[in-house]
Amino acid sequence: MREILVVALEEELSDADIYCGIGRKSGYNLSSFLENRGPYPRPKRVINYGTCGSFIQGLKGLHKITTFSDSEEDQGDGLGLKLLTQENFVTKIIPGYDLVDCEAFYLKQICDKREIEFECYKYITDEVGKNTKQDWVNGMKEGEACYREYLTKVMSKSIMK
Repeated sequence: MREILVVALEEELSDADIYCGIGRKSGYNLSSFLENRGPYPRPKRVINYGTCGSFIQGLKGLHKITTFSDSEEDQGDGLGLKLLTQENFVTKIIPGYDLVDCEAFYLKQICDKREIEFECYKYITDEVGKNTKQDWVNGMKEGEACYREYLTKVMSKSIMK
């Protein structure tokens, strides 16, 4: 297996290789999955797709994330949007961050320790502090459609090469 798709919740995307859950347990679940592969080779890349909230008013859509934080430690290249990973859903603005989710930082930690490439895509479902849980639920459906459209474009470009 060259790569695996990791998603926190099945509601976010219906056909992931592993659903890792949220919070620190997401890292434990990915670690267990990687360690218990049986005869299957270790993946070269872990791709995390998921939803996130935005601290930036009006920011929407699907974004590739390369800078991660858990509020105590930063990881990644320091470019682009800065994603804060928290144990629970966030309802108030936290200065210094652009986006918030519940798993990416922990997944990146596991991949870095095992020298596995980590790629992350987040779809913004809501603006922190201004939307309801129903907005997040509706956003998950939109996010899945957007991510699938993105994958279709990427795959068609790679086939044309």
